[in-house]
Amino acid sequence: MRLSQLGFNPGRIDGVFGPLLDAALRDFQHNCALSVDGTLTRRTLAELLRVAPTTGERALVHDVLDARSTPPSGPLLLWGNSDLLPVIEASSPLAVLEHDRVTAPVEEFAAHANATNACGVVAIRSTDEIDGVNLYYWSSYKTYSRQGERLASAVGAALANSGANVRLGVAGMALPVLRETKMTTLYIEHGALDASAATLIGQTIAGELESFFRG
Repeated sequence: MRLSQLGFNPGRIDGVFGPLLDAALRDFQHNCALSVDGTLTRRTLAELLRVAPTTGERALVHDVLDARSTPPSGPLLLWGNSDLLPVIEASSPLAVLEHDRVTAPVEEFAAHANATNACGVVAIRSTDEIDGVNLYYWSSYKTYSRQGERLASAVGAALANSGANVRLGVAGMALPVLRETKMTTLYIEHGALDASAATLIGQTIAGELESFFRG
C-alpha cells in the first residue's frame, strides 16, 4: 500500500510478494540510495514510513494507471465450463471462446489472456453447489477492481430486468482467475439451467458485455 501511494507500482494489492512488488521495492530502494536487494529491511521500512506522498490524495498508483490507460484492444475472451459460453459467443461479435483452453490451468489461461492484450475476460463455471447466478469481480482485503465491480453490477442489473427467474448475487472475491488476469475480468458461477433460461441469460450477458466493452 505504501509503495503504491508513493508512486511505485506493485500491481494489485493481493498479499502476494510477486515480481511486480519486488521490482517496485527495488525501485524505491534505488531512489532512496538504499541497498537494492528487494528485501524489506528495517532501514527500507523506516524510509517507507518517513517519505510522504507528494499530494494530499493517497491514491494507489495501480488504480490511477488503470483509470488513465488506453483500454486493451484485443478480444473479449471466454473461458470455463458452461452452456452459457456458446450462447455468449454467438451473441457477441467481440467474444471469443477459448475452445482449446477450457481445461487449461488458470495460470496458463491467464498468461494467454495477458499476452493477447484481451480487452476483458469472462470465466463461467456451472456447478450443482449453488442455486442461481453469482457474479464476482476482483477484490482483496486492501483493494478491488472498480471496473470489475461496475461490470458485475451492470450484468446483475440486466439479468434482474431480463425476466430470468433466478437468484442473483454480486460480490468481490480474490479468486485465482481474477487475480492473475490484468484486464477487467468477470467470474460467473451458476446452478442448473434449462435450455430456454440458458439462452435468455447468455444473450442478456452478451448484450451487457457489448455495451460495457464497446460503449
